[in-house]
Amino acid sequence: MELHEMLERVDGPETFLDFVRALCADREAEVGQTVDLSGRGANGWENHTIEDFLNAALAWGESTNMGETQDMAHESPWKRCADFLWCGKIYE
Repeated sequence: MELHEMLERVDGPETFLDFVRALCADREAEVGQTVDLSGRGANGWENHTIEDFLNAALAWGESTNMGETQDMAHESPWKRCADFLWCGKIYE
């Protein structure tokens, strides 16, 4: 199953932890790979340090009120936290 598919299935602690494990594996697989001219890694990682990852996740959380402005107010806290971590990977 693709990482983005796992993200969509997060609905509680078990699926959240499964997603986090997969996110870790995705990052580990990208370490040492070539980064393109835009700065994106082979697996789509925009942020390559823990500081950049956390700052991107924080920027998404602040700019969307943890997804509320993206119609996520009805989502479980587990799903919203998974999206927070996902955005640490992709948010510029």
